[in-house]
Amino acid sequence: MRGYLVKKSTPLAISSTKKVNVDVRASVPPGQWPLPVKLYKPAHQPHLENFFDAIRMGAPLNCPGELGYETAVAVLNVNKAVAEGRRLELKEEDYVV
Repeated sequence: MRGYLVKKSTPLAISSTKKVNVDVRASVPPGQWPLPVKLYKPAHQPHLENFFDAIRMGAPLNCPGELGYETAVAVLNVNKAVAEGRRLELKEEDYVV
């Protein structure tokens, strides 16, 4: 797999008889989380500018689509597992674009 996702050789095992508490917290609204850099534009604007520059002028993307897909798959699977109250199971084939 590409990007920051790492395949573990030993999966986490949770007993089906053991009750598991999941702590889900909401994100902090934009502007309330300290950033290590000074932004002179809205936080999403440089990402959009890069995307449009890639389409219009062929500039390289700061985040390739494959990496964005891998990240989205992980986040969506976590959200689904929490909503359904079940264990998260990741399969390598879920990350193939």
